[in-house]
Amino acid sequence: MAELASRDAPDRLEVVRAFVNTRDLEAGTDALATPGDLAEHLVAWQLLPEHGRLAPADLRLAVELREALRTLLRSHNGQRVETGPATDLLNRITALAGLSPAMTYSGTVSYHAARGGGIGALGALVAIVYTGEAQGTWGRLKACASEACHWAYYDTSRNRASRWCHMQLCGNRAKAQTFRARHSGSPLPTPPPGS
Repeated sequence: MAELASRDAPDRLEVVRAFVNTRDLEAGTDALATPGDLAEHLVAWQLLPEHGRLAPADLRLAVELREALRTLLRSHNGQRVETGPATDLLNRITALAGLSPAMTYSGTVSYHAARGGGIGALGALVAIVYTGEAQGTWGRLKACASEACHWAYYDTSRNRASRWCHMQLCGNRAKAQTFRARHSGSPLPTPPPGS
């Protein structure tokens, strides 16, 4: 899926998109198999100092955060999902990392984690979400409406109505499924709200 559906997010929000996409549901792959894999990604995204070491507990929390973010991105796409546990996790990481806002000299707000290591790096990821919300870009980061995909992408459409990470792949598959169901007498799949 990665080669077909880039749709990069602006600025540091791209890190959140890339983080969610470390798990490819369609291919059945996960780039965060070990704490070392996680550390490598966090260093590359400038969220963890070079040679940072992480524990298995950091990996478990990172995977939990990744899937919580995917849930929130699905809700951005109008899918009916329970967002309470995902929001609670972001708030828990905010508290654990000691994340706090600070005004910059340019008049914008930035967030800083009081703790370092894995929890500080995950807090920095959550801070990117908060910054995206403040800038109005967070809601455009979505997860593909395809149940087999849920790839994170940035919606660049004027009306913010894009539903698929890649229209020619996931969108056409959904249209073909609806067409087949309509012409076979089978019940049509229930579309997500707002479609």
